[in-house]
Parts: sequence; C-alpha cells; structure tokens
Amino acid sequence: MLRRPNNSASLWQMPEAVCTVRVGGKAVGTIWAIMHCDRRKFDGEDERLMSVLGKFASLAYQTLGSIEDLKLQMAARAKKRKQRYANRQTG
Repeated sequence: MLRRPNNSASLWQMPEAVCTVRVGGKAVGTIWAIMHCDRRKFDGEDERLMSVLGKFASLAYQTLGSIEDLKLQMAARAKKRKQRYANRQTG
C-alpha cells in the first residue's frame, strides 16, 4: 500500500511516500506525503499513519457510494408512492 516513488523527479529532490487508496481491489485515489526538510526521513510510524489514512479514505469513499445508492433508492420509492397516490385519485 505504501511505497516510495523510484524516480522522484521533484524540483527540490524531496523524499516522497505514496499510499494508494483501494476499494474492492480497484485503485480510486492516492495520498502523497512529501518531506520538506532533510533532517528527517520517513519511518515505520509514518508508514503506519499513511496506511491508516488510506484505510480511512477507502471507507469514506465507500460510504459516499452507499449514501448515493440510498438516495437513488429513496427517490425511486417516492416516485412509486406518488404514482400510486395519483392512480388512486384518478381511479
């Protein structure tokens, strides 16, 4: 999940770490972390935090998809209720 780009062609040669956000095995986003100074390098704790952020982002992405699905289902049910009510009024 976490990797360091091989060819970091950044202008200032900053160390980078990349975490791919996946949902159902499909990459849906990327989290980039860039170190802005030479005093510190990425370590195991940084890897752990990036992994947690990636999982959180994945769950948030899935939740948004679920909410959109629920909104569509609710709209379809409301439309059916309206149609049934209209049919009762005319029938």
